Amino acid sequence: MNRKDSSLLSCIGNTPLAKLNFPIKPTLFAKLEYLNPGGSIKDRAALFMIEEAEKKSLLLPGLQLSRLPPAIR
Repeated sequence: MNRKDSSLLSCIGNTPLAKLNFPIKPTLFAKLEYLNPGGSIKDRAALFMIEEAEKKSLLLPGLQLSRLPPAIR
């Protein structure tokens, strides 16, 4: 699958910047990573790891990825 063709995946990493209105210089901006589809700053890193694994044929079609709960790690 071409990652750029999927509207949900194309949202990852394309989060907006918000200008912080402080009365001091320099002007500060915040990247709104919570607006990633998964709501996490880790979405961008996870997508990169999956795409790299696919390029290296480490992930096969139909393979299911899962994440262990924190207590098991």
